[in-house]
Amino acid sequence: MAISKLVYSQREADRWYFAYYCGLDFNSGIPEVIHDGRTYIPFGGVGTMCDSIGNLLFYSSKDTIYTSQHTLMENGCGFEGASGGWQNNLIVLWPGSDSLYFVFKTPNLGDGWGLHYNIIDISKNNGLGAVIEKDILLEYAWDAADHLTSTLHENKRDVWIITRKFLDDNYAVFLITPDGINETPLLFPAPDRIGQDSDRGYMKISFDKKYLFASYHGPKITEICSFNLGTGEVEFLYELNNGLYPKGLEFSPEVLKSRLLITYNPTSQEHI
Repeated sequence: MAISKLVYSQREADRWYFAYYCGLDFNSGIPEVIHDGRTYIPFGGVGTMCDSIGNLLFYSSKDTIYTSQHTLMENGCGFEGASGGWQNNLIVLWPGSDSLYFVFKTPNLGDGWGLHYNIIDISKNNGLGAVIEKDILLEYAWDAADHLTSTLHENKRDVWIITRKFLDDNYAVFLITPDGINETPLLFPAPDRIGQDSDRGYMKISFDKKYLFASYHGPKITEICSFNLGTGEVEFLYELNNGLYPKGLEFSPEVLKSRLLITYNPTSQEHI
């Protein structure tokens, strides 16, 4: 299960939702289990967004977006690119705005193609929000699937959105500014990964923003790349394959070195 969102320096990530109506609330400083969500799905990414003091705003699960009251958001169902996957929901605050949000969605390859985005105005309906633009395909990412991540630009204002193209083998890096999203991405070569379950996996940027890793369940591969926070450049360096199925990626917040934790199926873990 993946929770995919852009994490800011305040408290926009204080509440998480998972499958089977489960979640975690970090508002008290200690994670508390919650069961008030409507995310009953066997697997798939769930995006959650709070305000700057930790109050829930909305969350996105598969093809549905729910309000802070756990009701269906206006125009908030039936999205393109919203099939099951591991990392297929990403929520980003529009730079310079206090009410507009992008919600990005990617399917896995078995259920379609393409990176789509939607725009939410949370000021609508007395703060419950509404989807005001829907199912916009980023044409240069027509063959994207599952892998989806983001980070702040080094200018601390703009946002990089990164996904993986599987037929035209590239990392696609989009820039969001206060003017909106530049729909022509930067493209950087990536290895050919077409094959059974090759699309399922995670993409993660290291805590120090110097590396980008991408895991692929079927081939049992994790790609190791460098990342440039100022230019958005992704450079493939090498791959890891120890014969296990990678299920998740996480970095520790060490100041001098990023340390990677790869979680495998079902319970084994590896640090590098």
